[in-house]
Amino acid sequence: METQAKEDFRASVIVPTYNRRPILERTIAALATQSLPSSEYEIVVVDDGSVDDTAEFLLRAKTRLPNLEVVAGHGNEGRVAARNRGIGKASGAILIFLDDDNVPCERFVEAHVRCHRDAGAEAIAVMGNPSFATEAMAGSNFAQYMNSLYVGNWGKTGARVQSGTRLPGKNFGTLNASARKSDVVRCGGFDPALRFYGGEDVVLGYRLTAAGVAIRFCRDAVTTHVDDVSLERYKMKMREAGREGLPVVMEKYPALVEETQVRWLLPARWGAEPVHVALGKCLLRVGLNSMALRSLEWWARATDKRERLASRWVFRALLAGWTLEGRCATERGFGQVRYGHGK
Repeated sequence: METQAKEDFRASVIVPTYNRRPILERTIAALATQSLPSSEYEIVVVDDGSVDDTAEFLLRAKTRLPNLEVVAGHGNEGRVAARNRGIGKASGAILIFLDDDNVPCERFVEAHVRCHRDAGAEAIAVMGNPSFATEAMAGSNFAQYMNSLYVGNWGKTGARVQSGTRLPGKNFGTLNASARKSDVVRCGGFDPALRFYGGEDVVLGYRLTAAGVAIRFCRDAVTTHVDDVSLERYKMKMREAGREGLPVVMEKYPALVEETQVRWLLPARWGAEPVHVALGKCLLRVGLNSMALRSLEWWARATDKRERLASRWVFRALLAGWTLEGRCATERGFGQVRYGHGK
């Protein structure tokens, strides 16, 4: 009976990667020294067509890590395809999604598994607790603002979101998250229509909640997100999300769009929505014109290291404006955001 219980909570940590061997090595090293015995979890790395020395590194790592499984992709297909390949290969009852640039704490796997075990009969998915690396945020108002958007950093110290708090699907981020494999498979996994950056996490969260799975926060599932948190990096990400991800979400999951602030970036529907909403959409588009965005970008760069001049409203306007620029782009069907640092 005890063996069966352990088997029910065996975990598969799915890590997609592409041309990022140095940070992948750090992430794998952290996964290799978890608090749980290696027999209770496996590490499934999906190499999405890397052309650096990732394959050689994984071959060496596999000789010393008995719980490491390596899955080769068919060229560089993107994170959605890579994660779906990992799901197909995973043998664990619990799937833990981890990006290759998220270095986990020692009790990361244990924390995710414990949340599922403590849930009892309740069907849950778990959102972990990532934060950007301290060095990535040093002296940057924008980076600190982006870090504040992670669930674990909401609010002031002492009033942060507690473990077990239920979250809407829009806050599900698979850079550090978990769900039962049976629930993920039942929901169809990641939507392959989202080939490029933007929307894949939120859509899976939406699918899970629609299927009756509650998303819970886990403060103890800590990861350090080692990424570039610059204005230029996020300009590229938001534009691609608006250009590639948003049209797919609008077409296939319109109810999801209406649950998020993104709905304000859509065209006004006079007569089909309240006048104040339609008017607000029009005013927002006028206010986030190209000249205004370039001025806000200049201001954000000029004041980025001056803490007293930091403005959340400026950063919110930039993220919205970049998404809107992507949404209005005429050329589509290509990706620039890869796995990290624009590569």
